[in-house]
Amino acid sequence: MLSVLTRFFVIICVALTAAFMVMSFWGAEWAIASGSAVLSIPLVYAYINLARLRKYLLADSVESIPLPSGFWEEIFFRLQRLVRNLKQRIRNIEQQHDHFIEAFQASPNGIVMLDENDPIEWCNSIAERFLGLIFKRDVMQRINFLIRRPEFIQYLNKRNFEEPLLMERMGSDSALSLMLQAFPFGQKRHLLLVQDVTDLQKADAMRRDFVANVSHEMRTPITVLMGFLETVQSLDLKKEQQD
Repeated sequence: MLSVLTRFFVIICVALTAAFMVMSFWGAEWAIASGSAVLSIPLVYAYINLARLRKYLLADSVESIPLPSGFWEEIFFRLQRLVRNLKQRIRNIEQQHDHFIEAFQASPNGIVMLDENDPIEWCNSIAERFLGLIFKRDVMQRINFLIRRPEFIQYLNKRNFEEPLLMERMGSDSALSLMLQAFPFGQKRHLLLVQDVTDLQKADAMRRDFVANVSHEMRTPITVLMGFLETVQSLDLKKEQQD
């Protein structure tokens, strides 16, 4: 602050000195003109620097602007450092964002990010394949307008996401069994996870069929044996024959 006031008083003193010197030779009118000319020099210099700054700002290249001299050098230098730091922070954030997106894309499960009223903010390619979505087309569309299955709409409307939802006959060929569950996060947002459980469902069906077949096969000889025993018990046989 002191340096600014010092520069200001120096300019005033130079202007007054020039005015007094001119007035002694050519009169008051020329003195006022010379004093005004001295005062206008820093104004013109400031306007030139502001015009240069505007040019580089519009070109988004402030960090490459040549540094002027004097008071404006410090301003431009600090502004360049600030812009460089901000751009570096933005690059770091973008890199982290890209890493998160790559991780979500590598997930074997479908991931859908939903806003407060269930519009799609983002989804990975697995979710597109499982649910028949196209992100570029369906972004910011409410997911219940795109997936019209009654059980899914009821699941969203209840807002009770403690238990997952099993949806069968999904996918392009209606051959997938999907397990869905929504998890709240952020400000009233939800993360919808979609897992392919088709193989598990098939394995469970095979297990049930196997148990049913084994039970049936075991039940038949046991039934025959029980009938034979009942028949033996109903016959009037001697003790030696019963043994």
